[in-house]
Amino acid sequence: MKDFGDSIPGHGGITDRFDCQMLMATFAFLYFRQYVAAHEGDDRVLASVLDWSLELQVRVFRQVADVLVLEGVLAPELLSEALAQLQGAHLHAN
Repeated sequence: MKDFGDSIPGHGGITDRFDCQMLMATFAFLYFRQYVAAHEGDDRVLASVLDWSLELQVRVFRQVADVLVLEGVLAPELLSEALAQLQGAHLHAN
């Protein structure tokens, strides 16, 4: 026996409308958490890194770049070129 079956003729009642909403709300929440909210912190991380001293930024860059070279993501010659540019920029900053 359905509750409110005659409220919305041909639609199975109000309670049948809400169970679908609960299912879709669950999927919408999971999608938001996985794909949308997961990337909101990226800006905060970048803002935090930009507040660091230049020496610390370069040290972290070198560590991340070394890992990327070991993983085969970054070509060693690109790393050498980037480090040369960083050293040149560091000399001009002082």
